[in-house]
Amino acid sequence: MATKRAGRWRAIARAATALIWAGAALILLATSLASAAPLPNAPRSGSATLTADWSQFRHDSLHTGTNPDETVLNPSNVSGLHPIWTYTTGNWVPSSPAEVGNIVYVGSFDSKLYALDGSSGGVVWSTTLVGQVQSSPAVVDGIVYVCTVNGAGGGGLVYALNSSDASVVWTFRTRAPCRTSPNVTDGVVYIATGKPGVTPIGQFYAINASTGAPIWVVTTAGENRSSPLVSNNVVYVGGGDGYCYALDQATGAVVWQTLLNGHVRSSPTIANGIVYVGGNQGRIYALDANTGAVIWWYGTTGLFVRSSPAVVNGVLYFGATANGKKNGAVYALDATSGTLLWMVPTAGQVTSSPAVANGVVYVGAEDDNVYAIDASSGTVLWTYTTGNAVESSPTVANGMVYVGSLDDNVYAFGL
Repeated sequence: MATKRAGRWRAIARAATALIWAGAALILLATSLASAAPLPNAPRSGSATLTADWSQFRHDSLHTGTNPDETVLNPSNVSGLHPIWTYTTGNWVPSSPAEVGNIVYVGSFDSKLYALDGSSGGVVWSTTLVGQVQSSPAVVDGIVYVCTVNGAGGGGLVYALNSSDASVVWTFRTRAPCRTSPNVTDGVVYIATGKPGVTPIGQFYAINASTGAPIWVVTTAGENRSSPLVSNNVVYVGGGDGYCYALDQATGAVVWQTLLNGHVRSSPTIANGIVYVGGNQGRIYALDANTGAVIWWYGTTGLFVRSSPAVVNGVLYFGATANGKKNGAVYALDATSGTLLWMVPTAGQVTSSPAVANGVVYVGAEDDNVYAIDASSGTVLWTYTTGNAVESSPTVANGMVYVGSLDDNVYAFGL
């Protein structure tokens, strides 16, 4: 993987130093470690809106990772998937697409956000933002929310753009780079940021979705790369300091924090009162949503689980490394007990997060492939080889599969 990436870093570094911060006021928010500074209260409910579209990372605010309304693709016909179109951007596409109203929204390392026609791949619009777009966009009520990494300024920007023409509604500047994906729930944008280094630092933010005004911020001692989920008035998110956090949705106050093994880059999901999240040392955890107590953990053969899990029909699906950093695997566990049901090995790490729809698991891997796997048996039903690693997580909507690749392309597969 390092060989495939090496040729880009010098160009990326030169581009980063040339970036200039857009006119967003610097907001310095002083908070203590793992403590919250509440501002005006946010609405509270945290209910997911499930539609045939796939409007944000992991489909919805609960990070279910599944589209229950997908009826076209199924285990019997998915082997017939083929590229309907590809669109070439100016750099890697680790961003996971959002699809709303047959428009695909996706970011790229080329600092652009794209809106593409879901049927043809034609450009509806593209806009250049300040910083690389590693984040996966969220599209809610006609607004696209996404954040950027800005190496020159040391922080990031959260954008709210009109979905019709990319005009800027507001921007919000974060203290640290933003590589995570916005969760938009009840009129609030929840986001995590982080900066590595000798003294790493990160923040969790709640931002008014209409105005861009901050509601609360929590500061941690780690580079946060986990994207928040919201459920029953609580925000759940992994921390770069090794903790999984539960925060009060309205105030940001810490409800509980559970120390796991190492940096938690996986984004949690929740089902039946259990929070599932991956960690370092190859472990996936099941935590009590009310207390944070560890119910069980499962150890893979790899070094870390950065893939974000999905729970469907009592089964937990996720990706991981295997045998060090060179190989990977896709796992299915019993969500109640953590018992292994099946495992599909891959020739590269699986940091992509699985999408589950109508009996099929879709996931990318750093062996350059996109996989479709039978959700019940673990049988590989279809693969497609791109030109580089697939870190983007597939989006499944209306009979189509959309995904990005580090070969600079966005792919659309259909029957």
